[in-house]
Parts: sequence; structure tokens; C-alpha cells
Amino acid sequence: MKEVFRFLGALLLGLLLVGGTAALGIVLLLQGEESLTRELLRLAQAKATLLFFVGFLFLLVLGSLLYPVFLGYLAATRALGQEAEVILSNPGHRLRPRGPLELQTLARLINRLAQEKEALEREVAARVAEAKALLEEERKKLALLIAHLPQGVVLANPRGQVLLYNPAARELLGEGLGVGKSLLGLLDRGLWVHALNLPEARFLTQGPRGALWLQVVPLEGEKGHLVLLEGAKEEGALDGRLLHRLRDKLAGLKALVEVLDLEVQSPHLQSLLRTARATAEELSQLIASWKPKAQAAEVLAEDLLSLLAQTLEREVGITPGFSLEEEAKGLLVLADTYVLARGLAEALQEVEEAFLEGRREDGFLHLTLTLQEGRGIRLPPLLEEAAGRSGGSAWGEASRLHLLLPAREAPRLPTQE
Repeated sequence: MKEVFRFLGALLLGLLLVGGTAALGIVLLLQGEESLTRELLRLAQAKATLLFFVGFLFLLVLGSLLYPVFLGYLAATRALGQEAEVILSNPGHRLRPRGPLELQTLARLINRLAQEKEALEREVAARVAEAKALLEEERKKLALLIAHLPQGVVLANPRGQVLLYNPAARELLGEGLGVGKSLLGLLDRGLWVHALNLPEARFLTQGPRGALWLQVVPLEGEKGHLVLLEGAKEEGALDGRLLHRLRDKLAGLKALVEVLDLEVQSPHLQSLLRTARATAEELSQLIASWKPKAQAAEVLAEDLLSLLAQTLEREVGITPGFSLEEEAKGLLVLADTYVLARGLAEALQEVEEAFLEGRREDGFLHLTLTLQEGRGIRLPPLLEEAAGRSGGSAWGEASRLHLLLPAREAPRLPTQE
């Protein structure tokens, strides 16, 4: 419809230009010639029919000249452009050559380009599908491999979102672990950043289902992180129990030697008793020099209190209340949690109620264990040893035990603007 109006407008403009030019020329020629003007008007009246016919004939000629331009070329160009837009959404569509020869040639060229584009898209789609299949196959192999690992393994992208995990990790982190979910919702953000900066080290933290060891290894090219998880087993328990059994057996051996020394009079047996006594003394010195391996590690202050409370409930059957001042939250505390918990359990063997309080104090975490009023408390050597292993100290005061453990500020995630 637009082309029709354009055609009529061009036709009217042509008539005005030709007619106006002719009228202007006649007016200029007849200016000052009144007799000639009257004669021309009389002639025009006499030949009016012929003049209308000539004008109509001129209109037809002008229309035949403008028609191919406005209702042929321009209309076909517009239709070709509209049809070419269909190819963008439907690559299989092809243009129908029509209109002038030039537009038909252009339509064939567009069809050829569309065909090449469609073939290229099919090739790209095939390669993408092949790459996806290969990636999925590799992913299945990796999942099968890590599924049999005893450690919890989680593969995460740079933003901490889970890409892959094994059943051991699901057991340690609980139902909150899933593909596409963020690990930062299950683990402390500050400890996460700290672990990223120290990929060779592992850290003790409190997970959704209990204490666990955390190690974060960045992948090459900033493609993500490999997170290794392991349940925080009491690694010093085996050595401690073995040492305790050896001490019991040694005490029994010494008692037996003392009894036999009083009963046996034979010189030959006395020689054997002296050998047994020397062996017992040597074993005693060896046991005295043998200490369980220290397991000092950095742990968040809030996780440390929770771990100690859980151990005390399990070992001595009491559930101590605990509090942590706001300034101490987020501190990384260096402590041998196993020995520390054992020492506290030894101190609370005959206690029914206790309260554990933590506060920040000049590069240390000051833990105060308070008992019932009027009840004294002794400082077990094991507790003093636990504090010393990490570079801290311990002392008793009336119904309170005090622990100073080295601590520092945990790194924080940068704020996103």
C-alpha cells in the first residue's frame, strides 16, 4: 500500500512539474500580447477535447515510466527484505526469486549464503554435541573414580558452586550438598578464603554433621577448586590408648619384679630378676620419652567451642554452656583439639555443671572454664601440655580454669559492590 501512495505522489509531482513549467512558459511568452492571448484562449476552447486527450496521453506515458520504479523495483525490494528476515529465525527458509533481474540475482545470492550458514550451524552443532558427549563421558569416569575414594571430594567452580561430589562428601556435609549449590553456605567463608591461600595445608572446621578436616586445592587456570574433606577422627586416641596400656603393663611388671625379689633366694634367679628390673627401668624411660604426636591445627573460635562441648558431653556426660564474645568470632585459633578436649574432660571428671567462655585478648583466645560456686578445680598436666603444644598457656584459679591459645584474624571475602 505504501508503494501505491508513493507512485501516486510521484505521478502528481510529475504532472505539476510538467504542467507548471508549460504554463509558466506560456505566461512569459504572452506577456504584453493581449491579442495573441485572446487568440490562444479561443484556440484552446476550440481544441479542448484534443488538449485533454494529449494530457491524458501524457499521464499514461508518465505513469508507465514511474510504475516499474515504484510498484515494481521498490515493492520487490521491500518484499525481498521482509522475506530475508524470515531466514534469521528459520534457517531452512529460501527466497523465491522475483522482480527485476538484479533482485533475482540478489535473492539467489542470499539463498546461497543462507545454505552455507545452515551447513555451518549443523557442523557446529555436531561438534558441540560431540564435545558434550566426550565431556559427559569424562565426567562419568571422574565421578566413578572419586566415588570409591575414602575422602570426601568436591569439585567446585571459582564461585564455590558444586560441580561434582562423591558419596563421602555427601555424608560429611549432609543434604545441603548438591550440584549447583554453593559450598559457602555449608562452610565458613573466612576459613574458605584462608584455605585457598594455603592449598598445602588442611584446617579443622565444624561442618553440618560434625567436625571435619578441610583442604582446598585450586585448579590450573582459575577453573575452579578441588575440595578435600575428611572426618575429624581422634587421631591421637590410638597412640594415647596404646601408651596407657604400656604404662599399665609396665606397672604390673615392676610389681611382679618387686614381689619375686622378696620371694626368690636362688642366685641364678636373682640374676634374672636384675635383668628384668633393668629392662623395666629401660622401658619406663622409653615410655616417659614417648608422647603422642601433636595434632595442632587452626580452627575457628566458634567451631573450637562447639567441638570442646561435644567432646565433654561424650566423655564425661555433661553439656557445658558456652559463649563467645562478638570480637572473638572469626578468629583462627591454633590448638590440638584432641589433647585439649581430653585435658578438659580429665578436669571435669566429677563435675556436673560448667560454663565455657571465650574472648579475644591481644593475639590470643582466652578461654575460661567456670564451675559451680565453691567448687575447686585442679589443672591436669594433660591440659597444660595441650596449651603448650600450640604456644599457649593454662592456669587454675579457684573454681576457674584459664587457657590462652594463639589466635589471629581469619581472612574475609572481599565485599562485592
